[in-house]
Amino acid sequence: MNRLGLFGEISVGVDAEKEYGGEKGLGPSIEFSVPIFDQQRASSARIKAELRRSALTVAALENQVRLEVRLARSQVAAARKAVERYSAALVPLTRRVAAETLKQYNFMLLGVYDVLRTRREEFETQSEYIDALRDYWTAWAELERALGGKIPPELAAAPSAPRETPKAEPEKPAEPETVPTPEHKH
Repeated sequence: MNRLGLFGEISVGVDAEKEYGGEKGLGPSIEFSVPIFDQQRASSARIKAELRRSALTVAALENQVRLEVRLARSQVAAARKAVERYSAALVPLTRRVAAETLKQYNFMLLGVYDVLRTRREEFETQSEYIDALRDYWTAWAELERALGGKIPPELAAAPSAPRETPKAEPEKPAEPETVPTPEHKH
């Protein structure tokens, strides 16, 4: 590529010459044209335009990649927040409600349909938690794709599992109070 844009083709080589008297000459040769009328401004302008277009294309691609990374990061953050809400509050709460409903059923205060309803709600909440986890890991994979590789472990923090509620031991039936009997002395 001709950086100056002033000269046409330039050729460099070795030239040998023999004179009539028998002397031989060997030396470098260079040929170029001095453009008087055609200064190749059109080809120079085309090359510069292609260079500007390439630079603008690279800048547009950089902006697109940044946008994809920001979107993927926000999706990961939103999915993580949903997973943490399920694991910290909703799943343990529905477990506790189901356990309390079962206690009420055992004391014959609630019917079997109430127990079945709360168990169904517990399973639905756990299913929603699993869906939220799936969404989180899908968003995570999209973020890794947008970044073009694995996320370093020091930057990665996986969501925690739902907190286990301590399993309460079933209540023991109340012991009948012993009524003191009068002692008989014989």
